[in-house]
Amino acid sequence: MSQDTIMKIKTILHAENGKPLLTNEIHKQLCSKYDYKRSEETVRRNLKFMEKTMGVVQSVLHPTKKTNAWIYRENSDIETGLKSEQSSYKNDARINHSEYIKNNIIGAWLQQLPKKSDIIFLWSEDIFPVEKDEMFLDLKNHIKSEYGNPFDELDTFKQILHQFLSKKREIQSLNDNIFESIKNDYSDKNKMSWFWNLNAVTDFIIERVIRKRKIDFRSIVVDDFSSHVEEKNGAFLYYTMDYPDEMIYASFGELKLSKKKFKESMDKFVETVFENANNSERIQKEITALCELQEQLFDHIEKMRKSLKKHLALGILPGNCEYCL
Repeated sequence: MSQDTIMKIKTILHAENGKPLLTNEIHKQLCSKYDYKRSEETVRRNLKFMEKTMGVVQSVLHPTKKTNAWIYRENSDIETGLKSEQSSYKNDARINHSEYIKNNIIGAWLQQLPKKSDIIFLWSEDIFPVEKDEMFLDLKNHIKSEYGNPFDELDTFKQILHQFLSKKREIQSLNDNIFESIKNDYSDKNKMSWFWNLNAVTDFIIERVIRKRKIDFRSIVVDDFSSHVEEKNGAFLYYTMDYPDEMIYASFGELKLSKKKFKESMDKFVETVFENANNSERIQKEITALCELQEQLFDHIEKMRKSLKKHLALGILPGNCEYCL
């Protein structure tokens, strides 16, 4: 039986002050007052349950229509029992809803918060799949203000993330310009064709700059850069050791190099790209700004994490919503 329907039927009969109503009359009032969508037979089953199990209504003979009708049964003990049952139902609904929100929204959100070391590899603003859950925004109804508001932190995080990704794309574009200018001269000499994985190269440079807390591309190449070459389908493929994705594809044209010479040549090429980047004041400036934005992002991630953990530790979430009433 629907507790919501039972309470509405009770309200309708109580307002009649003892005047009996037919089942179809109760059904009509449910439809007109509460936009009720169920059948008259469903109403009849609820009325029988209310009479036999709860004792809050009574079937009587309608004085004029000489058929079965219903009245509200005035009884303080029954009223007390109904209130107790209603309270129990609400408590159960709140408990179940709290558990769902904690497990499927708060818990999932916590798991999706990026680590500080992962921030630099972000290329998209869509990083929290939990936001697609239809109950995500319902959590706003259950925020305990003294525990902080993770939604406020999320809004600020997204604003900074937008700036952060714009900076990354600016650096990416600057790196690409440097690469293209060197590549063209290099290709003319060596008759080679290329594929430059710009995201991987940009991440490689930025991640090491941020980790080392200094902007020195030459030392990055010397200290960190490692590579290897594979031969496949008549072409040499040049990889970094640090990423599963290829930084560069390179294939031969007229000039044939040994695998060793090709690797040495490509290492020198990449070092030249990094050296030119090192001499770019614009790139230096953008990476410095990017480092500052990364720190701001992590600060808001930690504030989100702290607030979410406090809410997760609550037995029953505060606040009300349609799922708790």
